[in-house]
Amino acid sequence: MPSDTHKGHGFRKELISMLLDLRPRFLRFPGGCFVEGEWLINAFRWKEIIGPWEQRPGHFGDVWHYWTDDGLGYYEFLQLAEDLDATPIWVVNIGISHHDKINISDIAPLVEVSFQCPRSLYG
Repeated sequence: MPSDTHKGHGFRKELISMLLDLRPRFLRFPGGCFVEGEWLINAFRWKEIIGPWEQRPGHFGDVWHYWTDDGLGYYEFLQLAEDLDATPIWVVNIGISHHDKINISDIAPLVEVSFQCPRSLYG
């Protein structure tokens, strides 16, 4: 990570400058295939990107075949939205992937704030 960043938030100053020039009204995070994954076992889990970056487990992005440390989490996303004066749009996985899904009655652990979502729910 660069040592000299915008407001110390970890984003390069020139990147933030370009984003500010665009004047986005909203930011969506994360998006599309990154949230779903090819299989639910590798799907994005929002509760695992809360807290210090060093303590986040990361996950395998099976759509693009790479490991992500989830260094950009909701905290960083909310800081960025605030810095850009943009409305944050939160995205969570609700139990679907490109190849499998869970029963709609089982999605509560995926979206409830007070519940830790066990990986065993996904197989």
